[in-house]
Amino acid sequence: MVRLTGVLCALLGVYISGNLAQQCFDENSAYRYYSSLSLYPQQPAVSARDNAPAGCRASLLFMLVRNGRRTPTNEEFNNFQARLPTLRQRILQSQSSQLCEIDRINLQNWNMVFNASTTDLLTLRGEDEVKALAQRMQDKYPDLMRRGYNDQDFLIRHAYRTDRANTATGFAQGLGFNASVARGPTRVERDLLLQFSALCEADDNDDDNDEILEDFLEAPEVQKMMQDLTARLGLAPNSLTLDDVDAMYKMCAYDYAMAVPSPWCAVFTNSDLQLLELKEDVISAEMYGYEDEINKKETCVLMKDFVDRMNDRQRQANLMPAVVAYFAKSETILPFFTSLGLFEDEEDIEIDDDNLASLANRKWRTSLINPFMSNIAVTMYTCQVAGGAPTYSVKVAVNEVPVTLPKCDATFCSMDNLMEMIEDFAEECSFEEICDGVSATSASVSFLALMALISTLYACLFS
Repeated sequence: MVRLTGVLCALLGVYISGNLAQQCFDENSAYRYYSSLSLYPQQPAVSARDNAPAGCRASLLFMLVRNGRRTPTNEEFNNFQARLPTLRQRILQSQSSQLCEIDRINLQNWNMVFNASTTDLLTLRGEDEVKALAQRMQDKYPDLMRRGYNDQDFLIRHAYRTDRANTATGFAQGLGFNASVARGPTRVERDLLLQFSALCEADDNDDDNDEILEDFLEAPEVQKMMQDLTARLGLAPNSLTLDDVDAMYKMCAYDYAMAVPSPWCAVFTNSDLQLLELKEDVISAEMYGYEDEINKKETCVLMKDFVDRMNDRQRQANLMPAVVAYFAKSETILPFFTSLGLFEDEEDIEIDDDNLASLANRKWRTSLINPFMSNIAVTMYTCQVAGGAPTYSVKVAVNEVPVTLPKCDATFCSMDNLMEMIEDFAEECSFEEICDGVSATSASVSFLALMALISTLYACLFS
């Protein structure tokens, strides 16, 4: 009898252990795609040298880089402070919570690893990652980038805010340069080049976002997610809001980015996280993608600069920068993708009652195209044929992976095909008209005009 009791107890222990293991959060099987808060894909320590077409050499590298892995913004931090302590208390006090004991203990012991004085900062891992990106670019383009710094060969510029400045200085240091070579404005309203979305009055998506969230909450899959999540946390029916869910979702993502185990990840199933990722993609597609023509048009100052850099390099190769690296935010890099026709889905990304499954294979997926430190690199090649005038081609890579532009047959594309896509709206840029009254006499426009004039005079004097 004693022996039988021992066997039953052992079996019961195996049963309980198995069920706890099944219900508790598992780091190894967790879904880790958190839209624009996702981590940059792991890269080899050394990058292979660029494989230029026969008879061609890389003559210009134009890069647009998003801020690296960072701490939350001040607004996000305040939202976490307002919601998460109360949510944690409600969950821990519940007698019907379905979280396993280990996850409940982790939630009880959890503390934010940042505070109000450490918002908007590049993390130490973020600094290491951007330095490594710079070094891989050096490996790939040694003729362009393995040289001492001078203002003639390199232009490293960042948008306003500490995390973008830190990303730019980290990149400069990764190239072996002094951090001071990375330059940028001291105020956001002085930067039409890299922060146009913040200055474009016509680009107001608040009403559209409210409509998107309403459609999202009406989808049957989302309603079931909210009901299941509420029950899993042991909360009263209909007491959990989408704002609460967003706070837990982002806290999970930030903890993961800081390499901190997060009990907030444990509250979600992988299916929950996929739905929340989709919500973020639908919002970003409306704000920066193909759903609104303004998203393309408002990039015209940046696009004109891009075109001018290529044209200037062709005309005055020895006098114009060979490497141009700009550091900005999602609101800059995603519209730039749109202007180049990248990641466009056949149909608009919209949430209906019965279309969530069809959006699983969408091209506009910010976890993949816009993680921390997302980047686009456009390489211009000068191709020489014996006895003929030089021709030019380009190659575009997103997050270090070559992509094919819509009007091109391969990753290497003729300059003519690229210009056919972008030259007209870049050359006809009138930011004031596009954006309904933003002052064209602002310091940002004056600064850009002054720099263009200096560049032209310099070329004339020393050509």
